[in-house]
Amino acid sequence: MINDTEEEKCLKLKMENISSLNILCRNYQVKITEGTEEEMVIRYHNNRFRKMIISRSSSGVRMEEQMAVTFYEFFRFMELMTDNVLEIEIPSACRNMNISVETGVTGIDVSDIGAQNLRLISSTGQIYIHSAHVCRRLSAVSSAGHVCCFAQGTESDYDIDCRADRKDVCQPFFRSDPSSPRKIFLRSNMYVPELVFI
Repeated sequence: MINDTEEEKCLKLKMENISSLNILCRNYQVKITEGTEEEMVIRYHNNRFRKMIISRSSSGVRMEEQMAVTFYEFFRFMELMTDNVLEIEIPSACRNMNISVETGVTGIDVSDIGAQNLRLISSTGQIYIHSAHVCRRLSAVSSAGHVCCFAQGTESDYDIDCRADRKDVCQPFFRSDPSSPRKIFLRSNMYVPELVFI
């Protein structure tokens, strides 16, 4: 168990037998990119109101934000949002991981990574996916934020379900392949998700 309380953190985790990465937080802005090192690199900032708890099992890494803020202390919200970026660099050789990220008021930004399954959920934050290669399923859902995905390949490579949960907007149409084992699932309550192939 890793549970340090110093403010600035930069950790490196060896990737032997690691097949999953699970992140659960409310106030950290999550950025995941492909790294150049052999280890997973994790950078974040703890303060007196919150800290990131990182644990490693035999097959996965779990990151969970712990907060020491009561309901009546949310006037300190601006302090919570200071230095609130959680940066993760995943080695380019680790392209068969299952990655899951859930955030609250903050967004998720994923760039140039590969994964077996990629699951991204934000309550009110925006989700941006830049050049992701997913072998099986890419799922991005934001209740009140934008969802924008630049996916590798063409629309016929995937079974695509992309829409807003609103009856008053025109939903996008893609010439997808319903029998494809590769799935893209994009949802937003407020906005029509953007899906572009590169």
